Amino acid sequence: MAINFPPIRTRRLTVQLRELGIRDLCRLAAMPESMPCAQLGAFLSCAVESAAGIENHADWTIQERTLVIAQYLSATLDSGPDFLLSSGEAKYSDYLQAGKDYSDAVVKVGNAAGYSWSVRHLTGRLAESIERLAGEIPDINSYGHWVTGMMAAQLISDSDTPDPESDGALDEWLLERMNNILTMPGSESDALTVRWRAGFVQLEHLLSMDISSSGGLVVLPRGGVAANLPPCTFPVNSCFSALTSAMVGKPGSNGS
Repeated sequence: MAINFPPIRTRRLTVQLRELGIRDLCRLAAMPESMPCAQLGAFLSCAVESAAGIENHADWTIQERTLVIAQYLSATLDSGPDFLLSSGEAKYSDYLQAGKDYSDAVVKVGNAAGYSWSVRHLTGRLAESIERLAGEIPDINSYGHWVTGMMAAQLISDSDTPDPESDGALDEWLLERMNNILTMPGSESDALTVRWRAGFVQLEHLLSMDISSSGGLVVLPRGGVAANLPPCTFPVNSCFSALTSAMVGKPGSNGS
């Protein structure tokens, strides 16, 4: 019998999931694990039966996208709705902030480098662009790439125009903005970083997310450092059975 998924309802979204078939799972399992944002986008394209509010998952925030895959796992993993992470140290409920939903689209964070800045949410489309640009800028590591990429994607000034529509144009636009940040005087880029970080925290909802020390996005536990739990991810490969993993020659896991 197929799994019955209850609708996921947030302030902006109502999402109905469907159970993935072996063909979909094998296609997802064959994708490179080094591109988790793209893999998550592909998962959502397969697993979302319907979405109201914001229909295109590329326009969902990274928190909304992560919530949806976590809810899929809560319905499909053997350890149940409050599933255990693969570390064995924590459960889903240690990370979910169900009472803290999306509020403002942008927050004003003040002046730096000659402009007045606001910070907006990081969407799936922007996160996937940052991921695609990995390695394009020399002399910074993966953590530096994600910090610079998120700043370039989320910081907007009154003079900014709408984002390019195509992925190729978006990547070019974002890479230019990243290079502009990296060529600023150090004092200006430091001031801009402080304002971006403050805005990012103010926009937090559903899940507290951050950049891992090795680059990429992670979910922080409720209560932060005081919770004494590790950051985690809800990777797409957590959906794979042993059979699916074997069919494409990859090991499976249940969260990390």
